Amino acid sequence: MIRSSRPAPWVALLGGTFDPIHLGHLRIAAAALEHPGVAELRLVPALRPPHKVRGAHASFEHRVAMCRIACRETPRVSVWELEGELGCVCYTIDTLDEAAARLAPGIPVFVMGADSLIDLPNWHRPDELLERHALLVVRRPGFNLARVPPTTLSRIQVLEMNETPLSSTLARSVAHRPGNAFVPAGVDRYIHQHQLYGSRASQ
Repeated sequence: MIRSSRPAPWVALLGGTFDPIHLGHLRIAAAALEHPGVAELRLVPALRPPHKVRGAHASFEHRVAMCRIACRETPRVSVWELEGELGCVCYTIDTLDEAAARLAPGIPVFVMGADSLIDLPNWHRPDELLERHALLVVRRPGFNLARVPPTTLSRIQVLEMNETPLSSTLARSVAHRPGNAFVPAGVDRYIHQHQLYGSRASQ
């Protein structure tokens, strides 16, 4: 379990495809930053998400650009192109191992939603992930943590977030029209400027 007495700063890492980044991602980031042990949060876009057969809808460069726009006015939040630098299909444990080496003496803390925690046994080398890295899990509506093994729950920190969860699928479904309420305004403009997700260029 994460203990706030650790002297080294925690760097929270919120990974994802961010295809596109939406307000739900930013709410998770805000919840993580409320934890007293977290000094900063970095968004870590996936270069090539291993769990998605067709890959991302938008290129890595576009997804990074949208993440940068989304966090411009958010204190203590930045974008880390770690997987782009590694240039490979990265599983979470590989990304965290590399982050731990680069951030030392800082401590990477992986931020995830409760829905992802329930699916954790299906991840790549989940036991090693739990053994070597700290997890901040944001409780989201509709997901019962009672389904998670007690041994797993004892090794994580749970944060509460009462917002209605959003998804990139939902954000893409309305991307064809301007004024997308599910993404930051700057991201909405970028989507139309670059005609992503079936949108048209802004006039």
